Amino acid sequence: MPADVAPGDIYRRDRFYRDAAGQWQTKYLLVLAGTQDGDVVFRLLTSRVHGRPECPPCYHGDPYAGFYLGYLGGELTAKSWLDLRRQDDYDGLSFAADLTASALTQVATLAKDILCQALDCAAKADDTTRQQECLMRDQRTALCCP
Repeated sequence: MPADVAPGDIYRRDRFYRDAAGQWQTKYLLVLAGTQDGDVVFRLLTSRVHGRPECPPCYHGDPYAGFYLGYLGGELTAKSWLDLRRQDDYDGLSFAADLTASALTQVATLAKDILCQALDCAAKADDTTRQQECLMRDQRTALCCP
């Protein structure tokens, strides 16, 4: 993971994907952990409810698993959930290059208590790989989460 990047950091990724009309769309992502190779374990944020509850905040049911983060403030003005669907790790060199090119911009950092809960919830998600689960649990230990 790049040196200035830490678990709990939220980044805006401009030009994340193209929509049906071919227009670039922005996504926000939460850094959860880093791999030994320097890659970034992350999950996307969403403001779309799609059956995700606010209570309990950790939800692994259908149609979409998520972790309710609430109103985060700043440019994240809507209620937000951590989308717990599978994400491949972000290549560390690409992440660093995207930071340098301003394609990624840090917009917020989660409070430690919320990050600890999000790590626990994401580690238990069906789409989380075994390696990602271990890294998230190790990160919880490093943060001295309860």
